[in-house]
Amino acid sequence: MPIDDAALECKYTPELALDYLSDGAFGWCFDLNLCLPVSLSDYQRLVPCNEGGDEYESWSEYREFYSTPETDRDYLLYWETIVKDLKWIGEHVLKRFSEWHELHEKASCQAVRIAARFTNIHPRLAYYGFLEYKQSTRFYLKFVKDLDYVFLEIWKLVNAQMCFRDALKHVYEEKQFPFRKRELEHVLSHPGSLGLEEKFRRCTEGISKEVPEWIARELISQEVRFKCALPKTYAQYARKKLKIAEVIGLIPKAEIQA
Repeated sequence: MPIDDAALECKYTPELALDYLSDGAFGWCFDLNLCLPVSLSDYQRLVPCNEGGDEYESWSEYREFYSTPETDRDYLLYWETIVKDLKWIGEHVLKRFSEWHELHEKASCQAVRIAARFTNIHPRLAYYGFLEYKQSTRFYLKFVKDLDYVFLEIWKLVNAQMCFRDALKHVYEEKQFPFRKRELEHVLSHPGSLGLEEKFRRCTEGISKEVPEWIARELISQEVRFKCALPKTYAQYARKKLKIAEVIGLIPKAEIQA
């Protein structure tokens, strides 16, 4: 669940913070297995909960990084930089690895050079971040990109009394969405496949034909982003952990918020 800053700050003060071992309502706990090692700080013992058991696919790994606040703040800056500077790998991540392995090496070296600008990031964490960025880019391109626009076009045709499969075929033949080409081909060649249609119904449910197109587009986009959510990354984990630690008084608030 999203952290409600006002609620957190109302409940916790620095004087009270360490009286608590956990707070399920706000999604954190202290890992009791880490209470004995004296080399660890309370920040390193703090663990954001894995909401529903699947908020973070790599939650167990994140817990074992034992990062300091300085590392996590640097990591967020590192992540923002690779998202901007390595955007070009989006042209290659869906290819077979053998087709772009040299460019993959170039990208990983670029990520390491970026990490070298930040004194608190270990090379292992930097490379892990690069792999997560690559994976999240692949996931977005494979499952999310342009799906909202595909659904919008189908929605318009369905509202004009066309059945879903005919509308889907029309959108496919228009060739406007190359990233969805293979998925649309698969659905059209398997008449019994209902997955995409069910997803379309869920993402357009309640949007009547009287709704203006620009509003429908935004509503569909919101539903696609929600129902096809990208796997959460260590950057999101670190941002949440820093916020919790600041609010409960483990660390001072940063002048520049993470």
